[in-house]
Amino acid sequence: MKYLSIALVSCPLFAIGLIQSTTAAQPPNVIIFHIDDLGWQDVQIDDIDDLCPYETPNLVKLTEAGMMFTQAHSPAPTCSPSRAGNITGQHPAKIKLTHVDLGNVPTGRATERLVAPYLQSYLDLDLLTLADATKQNGYRTGRVGKWHVGLTASSFGFDFVNPTRGIHRGMGDRTKDFATADDKTYPLSKQKYPSLSPKKPNGISYPFDELTQSAIDFIDGSNEQAFFLNLCHWMVHWPVLTRNGELLEHYCDKFG
Repeated sequence: MKYLSIALVSCPLFAIGLIQSTTAAQPPNVIIFHIDDLGWQDVQIDDIDDLCPYETPNLVKLTEAGMMFTQAHSPAPTCSPSRAGNITGQHPAKIKLTHVDLGNVPTGRATERLVAPYLQSYLDLDLLTLADATKQNGYRTGRVGKWHVGLTASSFGFDFVNPTRGIHRGMGDRTKDFATADDKTYPLSKQKYPSLSPKKPNGISYPFDELTQSAIDFIDGSNEQAFFLNLCHWMVHWPVLTRNGELLEHYCDKFG
């Protein structure tokens, strides 16, 4: 099996790197998760003070399989700059992408002493990206989920791109418009998964997640070629809701 290096990035950022046994001749597969607004203690791999109330068993399994790095920092506290910094390896101020309003002329307010600079509509195409660098070293490159630095990820070295929201979309009534078994777009899985509880000892079903499935398809389609995957779910940033009624019920019961 090839190396598998995985980083989990949030704003603020934390990262884990995981390595599985292999031979030195095989390059590592690399996955970077970039999750807006996911706090570094919002998953169970960083139980430093109070225990994390959210259950993230798959991330725990990943960290147990390899190495975890705890001293990484996000290049910026907001969406577009952090993405630009991570994908280029440069500080957002150096590459002139420091806020989220790309292509808009900022207007000053009477209460503001400073006005944000004008930013062009997209990340500079002449910049070397992680996708460019890994492709030059024989990797297949994939980008799934939120992009938000202008144009599309295919313009910046990615072979496989899926920028859609998938299940991470708004819904008419967040208190009852949950996925059902016969939902044409987000059908519930027949398989049961954690979270486990006395009420649901066998686990719960989850709605179909297009983004996760497209990421899995990209990995499977890479066959024996080394791959670099940047997976960027829209949650927990927006919209703050779930189509999984059973999951919501589980946490309502857990938090009282």
